Amino acid sequence: ASWDYTAKLWEASSGKLLLSLVGHTDMVNSAVFSADDKKVLTSCWDSTAKIWEASSGKLLLSLVGHTGGVNSAVFSADGKKVLTASEDSTAKIWDASSGKLLLSLVGHTGGVNSAVFSADGEKVLTASEDSTAKIWDASTGKLLFSLDGHTGTVYSAVFSADGKKVLTPSVDRTAKIWDASSGKLLLSLEGHTFRINSAVFSADGKKTLTASADSTAKIWEASSGKLLLSLVGHTGGVNSAVFSADGKKVLTASEDSTAKIWDASSGKLLLSLVGHTGGVNSAVFSAD
Repeated sequence: ASWDYTAKLWEASSGKLLLSLVGHTDMVNSAVFSADDKKVLTSCWDSTAKIWEASSGKLLLSLVGHTGGVNSAVFSADGKKVLTASEDSTAKIWDASSGKLLLSLVGHTGGVNSAVFSADGEKVLTASEDSTAKIWDASTGKLLFSLDGHTGTVYSAVFSADGKKVLTPSVDRTAKIWDASSGKLLLSLEGHTFRINSAVFSADGKKTLTASADSTAKIWEASSGKLLLSLVGHTGGVNSAVFSADGKKVLTASEDSTAKIWDASSGKLLLSLVGHTGGVNSAVFSAD
């Protein structure tokens, strides 16, 4: 997904360019595969999301209805629905086969930065520039809880793997853990000295990982909020940080033009991935 208005598909083993997805008229913010790898879903500042055939690059559907840029778009786990988050202060749920708008989630008073389904598909979690995250009923669009407590933009919001907790990173230099069934604030993770760009749970839910513009990532105990490790070595803000599937490693992406791999138990730097000539916005491990 790129500033050049396209998304591109590459062969992972060779780096060969397979397809360019051309049709958006502004910056493409995100691009994801469907679970079966047959479709690609893109979100764009041109106020649309688009669904493409992954094998041919053919445009299948344009999801038109937002009145502001679309910051993110994701498929539901079963691939039957699409969830979009927009600068128009709404999130929307669409039928992935027809492109029909099913629900608009209205209640935020600022742009919606991200929106995700719960693992069972029954809830939607949104994060907004209005300093809140919100939990919605995915079948009715009813607002269930507003997670109020941050004092600045909430960049994203994620469920823990068991769906019982929510984690939110904010410009207010904190990440917060909430009870997903009540909306109650459980913990505030405090220790970063600049905005927190991303926050994720480990697969087992026992740890959280934050990435900050203060040039560090930090690992915390999810049950107590205790700071376990600070990953220090980047010379620019850290835009994202993720655990490996087995939880043994951490991968960070930074404005210093590098990505780095760390030992999650000791905090030791294992590898620096050097080669980009500009800030690295995100980095992820392959499934294996």
